[in-house]
Amino acid sequence: MKRKVLIVIDSLTGGGAEKVLYDILKRLDKDKFIIDVFLFSKSGVYLERVKKEINKVYGFDPKIKDKTKLISLIKNRWRKIYRFLVLKKMIPLLPNNYDVEIAFLEGESTKFISERKNKAKKIAWIHTDLAKHRVLSKEVEKEVYKGIDKIICVSNDSKNNFIEIYPEFKEKVEVIYNLIAKDEILEKSSELNEKANQPTKITIISVGRLISVKGYDILLKAHKINLNLDLDYNLRILGEGSLKDELLQYIKQSKIENNTEILEFKENPYPFMKNADIFVLSSRYEGLPLVLCEALVLGLPIISTNCVGPKELLKNGEIGKIVEVEDVENLALAIRELIEDEEKRIYYSKMSKDRAKIFDESETIRKIEVILQ
Repeated sequence: MKRKVLIVIDSLTGGGAEKVLYDILKRLDKDKFIIDVFLFSKSGVYLERVKKEINKVYGFDPKIKDKTKLISLIKNRWRKIYRFLVLKKMIPLLPNNYDVEIAFLEGESTKFISERKNKAKKIAWIHTDLAKHRVLSKEVEKEVYKGIDKIICVSNDSKNNFIEIYPEFKEKVEVIYNLIAKDEILEKSSELNEKANQPTKITIISVGRLISVKGYDILLKAHKINLNLDLDYNLRILGEGSLKDELLQYIKQSKIENNTEILEFKENPYPFMKNADIFVLSSRYEGLPLVLCEALVLGLPIISTNCVGPKELLKNGEIGKIVEVEDVENLALAIRELIEDEEKRIYYSKMSKDRAKIFDESETIRKIEVILQ
């Protein structure tokens, strides 16, 4: 008999967790599972694609045109009011006879699953470092995880930090790396895209949401330092988010427009990444950043801040260069070193390709199907 599975997530916007979820849903055995998805906001770039992979999508669409604003409301001062209204409207429509219920993000979706009164096995994914970031208060979060049967962390470091905070839940925790579709990434990276063509100058690329946690303000400051030292190269940032206008204003005020681009979200960022010379991740905290995994697959030399996930993937600097979070000067120095040393770029490119061998798509799906069974 097929297992009935419910997956809860805020929305299906263009974030890493949402992309991972879509990739998982594409690959789960449809002969074993009937899968429904419940969204607090029935929106996002992956919505239509997810619909094709599952049984049904439940969710609340308040017809607000600015979806970014809606998600901001969820995550800020109106969260409790919005959550109450969503649940009051949607709960009566949602079946209560699932075998497994999954919260695919920390915070509200995990609280929602934990509080549901039924006999379903309850699973919660953690995509971040709870020592650095939490949506719920520690007291509420602790109660929430009491109601969860299995906790999946996306990296060993995020698992260790979780256990340090909540040692009483140690036996519930397991690590499953994000699903990385290596063949698909490589195939899509070869698609023709004139805008992705590499300029004549060395190009640095970074990909992600334009929000504070991703540290693009840090990256732009480091970039400005290098340009002031007469280093001539290009920086490309791919993404959308609430800080876009602020970042564009900084670029203009700093007079670095000729060497700096912020391009909108790309469904296929891989040609842009493939045609770059160096990948930089400037985040203030992470769990296991999908885009860093993709950069490894594409064989890019990598510079990253020293946070959970990247330091594990890069083996504390063996695979790529690591600088401390918020350290603008050393980030600028790391970029300069790779720009000026082609042999180092070649070395780190080879190390990235070798490291990408740790991603095993079939093994990841096998582990997920085991916990669903």
